[in-house]
Amino acid sequence: MTAGVQENKPSRVQEKTMTTQDPDLLTPGEVAVMFRVDPKTVTRWANAGKLTCIRTPGGVRRYHGAEVRALLAGVSPRQPDRRTVEPLKGGDGG
Repeated sequence: MTAGVQENKPSRVQEKTMTTQDPDLLTPGEVAVMFRVDPKTVTRWANAGKLTCIRTPGGVRRYHGAEVRALLAGVSPRQPDRRTVEPLKGGDGG
């Protein structure tokens, strides 16, 4: 029996490194550079629901790169493209 030994629990430094290894997760600063805004603006967008984020175990925000790139391109990643969903109006259907 080993008293006082912790069970394979990662340290805070390891935890942070492990959660930020995904190359498609971006920091608020990285997103801000892409949009040419202040990082605080990126945080406000997340609070307003315009951009989704995940939180690391330390509470730090990370943003999905695919969603950020789609937003930069002017495509909403959460809603389907209306042109492919709605039928044409006023025509003979063809």
